[in-house]
Amino acid sequence: ARAARAVALTASFTCLALAVPVMAAPAAPVDRAWRFEVIARDSRVGRAMLAIGTGQRVGKRTLREVRVDAKTDDLAATFFRGSTSSSTWIDEQGLPTQAKWNAKIYKERRVAEARFEDGRMRASFLRTGRKDRRYDMPVAAGTHDLISLLPWLMAQPAAAGATFSTVAWTGMELCKIEAKVGPVETIRVPFGERSAWPIRVTMGGCKTGRGFAVWIDAADHSPQRMQLIWGVLGEIDIVLVGRMGGEKMGAENMGAEQKRAAPAGRIAKR
Repeated sequence: ARAARAVALTASFTCLALAVPVMAAPAAPVDRAWRFEVIARDSRVGRAMLAIGTGQRVGKRTLREVRVDAKTDDLAATFFRGSTSSSTWIDEQGLPTQAKWNAKIYKERRVAEARFEDGRMRASFLRTGRKDRRYDMPVAAGTHDLISLLPWLMAQPAAAGATFSTVAWTGMELCKIEAKVGPVETIRVPFGERSAWPIRVTMGGCKTGRGFAVWIDAADHSPQRMQLIWGVLGEIDIVLVGRMGGEKMGAENMGAEQKRAAPAGRIAKR
């Protein structure tokens, strides 16, 4: 469950791993990407990047890599040292075709891979010192995973009161996703004030799911902020601090701009 929370924490955003070899996909230039600070108790506890790659032809399909890189840092790393570098490849409809998620919590490594094909999901979950878990199950059309869920939320038509739903794989089980859009709010992030649609997401019918909220820019539908409640840290804010593009995917690209950014502190909402 903590692996699923680690991905969620970085853009909410588990660990999946395939029982079949992962199809090789080349490192793709970034089409759109966002850098975030992770804030708890008015202090920065980590940083993250969400990147969506340009379309790449793989066989007869055009796939995009959606990648989340994140790590705890500063004082937070002394009591919770964690990182993730995880990707899901989505098709033209934004649905996952395969995933490879890597996470490390202290010295424990968790690796997950999955393939979504012909109405089935075949996956495995590897964890240091534990017995491997393997899955082979039917899934409904339109099923997502936690990473493909992010661009899916960004692509939804926003209107106050609108609701939409899907099913998502958390790395250990399927959860029913229910999302509801609230009225536009003015939020304050390090860039200044933004008008954004708040989307409240609940996850039901599962044990590892965790609800969260995301604020989507009213003008360009980019993610501005995410929020969830997590254990002793309480309210976690994941706040946009920068954008990037035209670079290769990878954790090494999280650095320069975000290292220069001062901790955002608590995010104000008016």
